[in-house]
Amino acid sequence: MAKRTRFDANALRDFLKNGWLLAFEADQILVGWGEWSESAKPPEESFPSERQPERLSAPQSAQCTVYAPDFYLNDPKPWKATANWDIVSRGHFANHFLTGIGRNVNCEPLNWREPLSEDFANCWQKIQEGFRDRGLKKAVPVVFASATVDFSRTKSHEGLLGQILTQALELPSHLSLYGMWSENTGLFGATPEVLFSRDSVTAPICTMALAGTRGKSRADDREVLFNDPKERHEHQLVVDDLKGRLGTIGDVTVDSTQILELPTLFHLVTPVKACLPAGRNISFEDLVRLLHPTPALGVAPRALGFGEIRRWDPLAKERQRFGAPFGVTWQGRHHCVVAIRNVQWQGNSLKLGSGCGVVGESEFSREWSELGLKRESVKRMLGL
Repeated sequence: MAKRTRFDANALRDFLKNGWLLAFEADQILVGWGEWSESAKPPEESFPSERQPERLSAPQSAQCTVYAPDFYLNDPKPWKATANWDIVSRGHFANHFLTGIGRNVNCEPLNWREPLSEDFANCWQKIQEGFRDRGLKKAVPVVFASATVDFSRTKSHEGLLGQILTQALELPSHLSLYGMWSENTGLFGATPEVLFSRDSVTAPICTMALAGTRGKSRADDREVLFNDPKERHEHQLVVDDLKGRLGTIGDVTVDSTQILELPTLFHLVTPVKACLPAGRNISFEDLVRLLHPTPALGVAPRALGFGEIRRWDPLAKERQRFGAPFGVTWQGRHHCVVAIRNVQWQGNSLKLGSGCGVVGESEFSREWSELGLKRESVKRMLGL
């Protein structure tokens, strides 16, 4: 069973070798380190009482478990845990991390091999067939750039992770840092998208519709995105889907659509929450099955499911955890993000994915450009 242990400089070596993290509030980060274990079943779930809220700064013996399946939810043991875990402030984590690894992490530029437009064109054609023949309204194709690193000559896997983390700690807090890694494989990202979050048994389930993107290059880009008919249509498909899905379990409130500003991009975002009836609860895995993948990463209508995605997804195996749920349950709390804006590595191979929302009004050149913008934003955010 995972044990809550104070995270300090002494834990850093084990953390870089076998570890994970997830930022769940603006100034709070869950971290884990030590030997990994995995299970097909989740830990027993018990929410903290509303009258006795958890004290995040106090030592706890409660379990803390990571949920990290692949995108298609095929992992037979998606529940992962390390021997140790803790909750730390962003400042506490940064101080120990940067002191332990050094603030100047040198890295050679990576030579990225970008995806081919011809491959995307083939995928595009199959999606157009879906619009015409199968009732498809929205699809989210994914492409990957790849790179190779000679770890024996230039750096260790721990050095790569240190490089990424050093850069990521400079990012704004509305990007949720997340990741998990072992000796020669890993995932790290900074996602703007939360699949769901819930603080207690009586607290609402909070999620968001995040769809609609524009780069930051002109003074009017924010306004152009907000008023773009194609982007608003794409976004509304996600809002309507979330409202319908959550409406099957509780009362749903949809807030107004806003602009989310990231370092290099703007997104449309609409907060959504659901309040369950008294006495009714829903498990972490049931919430995943209810919401994943939203049309922001999957398809609309949702009934077409994974089968539709596989029709035009030649990279189904390559996706691995890109776009998958990545969450943690601890002390009765649930927090799960959507694993986008990340880099994955195995051995000396790195890959960096990006996806775009395609609807009937979409233009090939515009979507291809968006895919590139998203990959470039990740490279800048993570120092790659």
